[in-house]
Amino acid sequence: MSDKNFIVLNDPGKPKMTHQLIIAGNWKMNLLRDGSRRLISDLQKGYTFGSAMRVILIPPATLLGSIADQIRNSPFFLGAQNCHENDDYGAFTGQVNSRMLKSVGAKYVILGHSENRKAAENDNLVNLKIKSAIKAGLNVIF
Repeated sequence: MSDKNFIVLNDPGKPKMTHQLIIAGNWKMNLLRDGSRRLISDLQKGYTFGSAMRVILIPPATLLGSIADQIRNSPFFLGAQNCHENDDYGAFTGQVNSRMLKSVGAKYVILGHSENRKAAENDNLVNLKIKSAIKAGLNVIF
């Protein structure tokens, strides 16, 4: 791996390890499109970490498409706040599956969040969501 893309930690007594720092910002249920555009514009102006850091923006589902367009060809990655356990299509009003997230440009998805656990999301359901996300090629933040 190239030192350009990773921070290399050298300890004489241990094998060489590589790490990339990750900052993931979950916006929860905040911002509308204009506010998110301003936020991303400000982040892009102030971003100075280069490839040593991976920044993942995780907006509400309603903003995924517009943010995907805005961060195209930027150092930022797009993530989603959740996905449905069914990786196929169906009659699940208001739900978004992992394939839909991938098609809009998401690379990551948060699953098993404590807020969803409080709303009765159990281990079995989270497991199904993780399998769906991996099958679609998403990286899972658990």
